[in-house]
Amino acid sequence: MANNNFLKRFLAFFSDQVFSNSIVIGGVLLLNVLVFYEVASSERHDQLNGTALIFILPIVVFDWLYNVFKDFSDGRSFGKRIAGLQVFDFRSKQPASALQTLARNLTLVLFPIECLFVLARQDGRRIGDFIAGTYVSDYTFLPARKPGLPYLLLPIALPMVLSLVLTSPLIYLVYSKDNSTWVDNASYINTQKSENASLLGKDLYDDYFKEFEVEIYEKPLPNGNNYLISIYAETKTEALTEDPEMIKLQLRNFCDGIVGDSNYNAVAKLVFKENGFSQIGIVIRK
Repeated sequence: MANNNFLKRFLAFFSDQVFSNSIVIGGVLLLNVLVFYEVASSERHDQLNGTALIFILPIVVFDWLYNVFKDFSDGRSFGKRIAGLQVFDFRSKQPASALQTLARNLTLVLFPIECLFVLARQDGRRIGDFIAGTYVSDYTFLPARKPGLPYLLLPIALPMVLSLVLTSPLIYLVYSKDNSTWVDNASYINTQKSENASLLGKDLYDDYFKEFEVEIYEKPLPNGNNYLISIYAETKTEALTEDPEMIKLQLRNFCDGIVGDSNYNAVAKLVFKENGFSQIGIVIRK
């Protein structure tokens, strides 16, 4: 026999998704604002290599964790509060414990199968309910169990904290490989080579760029010097007139001519001044 509470369950699930996705969308919009600010406020040789986009990872992790923790507060997620539902312990008929709700929601990775269980069974129990020993039914108000605001916020706060903790090592790894420390350390810059390379680049690429500036950072290593070449160029047009790969090849040949057989990394920032803050970054050699 079909589950009579299916419409309420659907309303609860839909409301939870709207709620969690609203937080996710807000986080993505905030990230876009931060990236735009980074672009707008960047100096000529600040290489915007997209590492800021790694912060979308904790947002995605939060979305998944919210679905695990959503019933943590007295067995009632945001959606279940709207639909008038609650998760109960199958034996005692009392509201499910926090650990039971966590165990119950871990099986949401099997969402299509879980939906079939809810539809097919009269009691609406799904796989997670059988594992956790729970069921979902209409909410019964118990004044003695009325939770306070901090407890109500746990299903949001816990996923936020855990998502940051779980993704922090990867974020640190991405940022630790950033070459910006070279650019930040003025003692590494070779002023004479930088000026000569800038003059040479202006002559060679006068047809493409109205400004061409090179900064060369030289770092002594046991097996010889290693170079970081940073190129800043403003185009004469609002878009590239040549294939980016062709430009990359030309700039690589240009860098090879500057430092010869020495080891080097090279990046370029091409800015379209006539088109606002539009710019692209090219990794010439890494």
